[in-house]
Amino acid sequence: MPKVKPKVGRPKRIFTPDQIADIERLAKLNLNTETIADALDIPVNTLKSNFRRQLTQKRAQGKAEIAEAQRSMLKQPVMAIWLGKQHLGQSDVQKIEVGSMLPIVIRHQQGPG
Repeated sequence: MPKVKPKVGRPKRIFTPDQIADIERLAKLNLNTETIADALDIPVNTLKSNFRRQLTQKRAQGKAEIAEAQRSMLKQPVMAIWLGKQHLGQSDVQKIEVGSMLPIVIRHQQGPG
């Protein structure tokens, strides 16, 4: 008869449906993992190891909802712009790339000496 090894370490944490809903709701608001862990009094590593996929998925859903809301905010363009900059990586800075960069030569003049 083979020996059964005793289990070591902490018992696996069981999350209630309400806790899972809170985690998913906060992730959908695009809060970072550390903030969610602090708000719900869950160790960060526990949250990451148990909910990594859900956190990523809910954050993506939240960003998609922001993008949809942004399109419908014709009466409040400032809010739409702000949301896009904060959560969707949008920017109003135009980046211009030049195909070939010209070298800049700086000449120092020596003063009397």
